[in-house]
Amino acid sequence: MPNTANMSKIPPEARLLLDYYSSHVIEVMSMSPIKKPPWKTIHLPCAMSALAELLVHGEARSFAKLALFYALLSISAFHMGFANRDSEESGKFWKLKGTAHKKTAQKYLLLSLDMDLPKAMRGKYKEVLMSMLSMVTIGVFSGDMQDSQGYLAESESLIRNFGLPKPVKSLKISKLHHIFSYLRIIHESTSLRGSKAKPDSQNDMWESTQSQITQHQELSNNMAQSASSRLAWMEGEEVEDLEEDPLFISIYQMPTTLLSLISQTSSLCKQLESAESSTPEFARRCKIIEDRIFRWKAPENLSLTAHFGPDVSNSPDAAAKEVAAHVVNATYQALIVHFQRQIRNTNPRVLQHYVTTAADHLLAHEQLKQSLKICHAPFPWPGFIVGCEAYDISARQKIDLYLKTVRCYNVGSVMEAEKIVYEVWRRQDMGQSDHRWEDVLKDWGMQVVLT
Repeated sequence: MPNTANMSKIPPEARLLLDYYSSHVIEVMSMSPIKKPPWKTIHLPCAMSALAELLVHGEARSFAKLALFYALLSISAFHMGFANRDSEESGKFWKLKGTAHKKTAQKYLLLSLDMDLPKAMRGKYKEVLMSMLSMVTIGVFSGDMQDSQGYLAESESLIRNFGLPKPVKSLKISKLHHIFSYLRIIHESTSLRGSKAKPDSQNDMWESTQSQITQHQELSNNMAQSASSRLAWMEGEEVEDLEEDPLFISIYQMPTTLLSLISQTSSLCKQLESAESSTPEFARRCKIIEDRIFRWKAPENLSLTAHFGPDVSNSPDAAAKEVAAHVVNATYQALIVHFQRQIRNTNPRVLQHYVTTAADHLLAHEQLKQSLKICHAPFPWPGFIVGCEAYDISARQKIDLYLKTVRCYNVGSVMEAEKIVYEVWRRQDMGQSDHRWEDVLKDWGMQVVLT
């Protein structure tokens, strides 16, 4: 039975924040309207289990579960802080709570990775991976994504050393691997080439964590490795005719093949900094991937019909399919712009048609979600990519409207993307040479995870 001594070890706002996570945050995190997203069926039950163990025993069964417990508290607190932006005092209170819970989660995550401790005390593989990926999510919700690269690198090492060797992977583990792939691919698409973002003073604990992990665990991650390998356990991306991954689509409502093309483009971007970029083989690869991008077609069966159930009229069903189609088409248009700017260095004014088309899809996507009362968060990547290349007044007006529309989701990464886009426009209008989003990220010492 719970006792007063045990309850004193639990943050008084814990139950409130977990309830908020269940009722508000999960819906915002889910890009797909499936009734049982992984954050509801995997993350939340594990955190609730940790809470129950704390109440009954005064301690959780593993450090990984405690890390996840505090990570979810942090995510909820940050979201609540932004949701209370009209009240400066309340907003500040919850953001401070988010920061405190993040530090506690980091402490327990470090212990869960200490190979000198018994495995049972450290936690199960899926618990450790959940905790690690949730640290990235804290960055997304808080807007401070400086340590995301470190957590993603360690997640990849964990997966390669302990996840991939498993002969049989449970559905839960497969879902966690897919979540990692999505986060990693989107992060790498906007990571700075040839330099790292400036360190943040708040990263001292994580830097200490990394150094200690390295002493105990062989890191297989190679930061110069092809970004396309992030999907290696999902599909063979080098094959011309790839099949869509139904599990990935069920989580993100985003075609796997489209994410793979984003990943392959990131791979080319990294090679631009090497001597390999001047070789005929590199030119051949660029041409192949460019052709794949322009020939890509969205899967016909991609829809949100599961949100409404089987017994729906044609009208809402058609609208639901259109919701999915808009965000996918916006992402595709953004990928064309991304490839042409990063690999071909095409003049952005030539690409304004793609920018405007993407902006139209993004606005239609939000308008349809509102009319259908769908509250899933936006996918900020396409809006950021095309927004930073918007030169025409009409295109900027549409992007501006879109950025203001998605503020209501109270997600830090979305707000940071907005700031960067506006700074890019300011520099463009001033005629500055350092007017690309890469320049802003470098000058501001930022990393972004646009999920």
